[in-house]
Amino acid sequence: MNRWPQRILRQRFVFTYRSSLKLGQAVITSGCDLPAKSIIHTPGPIWRGHNATQLLRNCCLNSLALPLKHKCQSAAFPVISSGIYGYPKRRLRQR
Repeated sequence: MNRWPQRILRQRFVFTYRSSLKLGQAVITSGCDLPAKSIIHTPGPIWRGHNATQLLRNCCLNSLALPLKHKCQSAAFPVISSGIYGYPKRRLRQR
């Protein structure tokens, strides 16, 4: 059984729930056993209307700054907060 999802979830738990990482901030960690060398974590906002837009913008900007700072050759960027947090994907594509 591949154990990388549990390791990623553990890292996300540590940085999101047990540390002082706030909405809009981002951190970079080891890629564990993934082909990626690093993983960027950011706690995204729960969609409750327009007040989430600035928080999500901060998540994106701070997440995009980390690959530059750490001289990453490439970065994949998911649609933050669009799953269980309910941020409309159509709005995300417009931003």
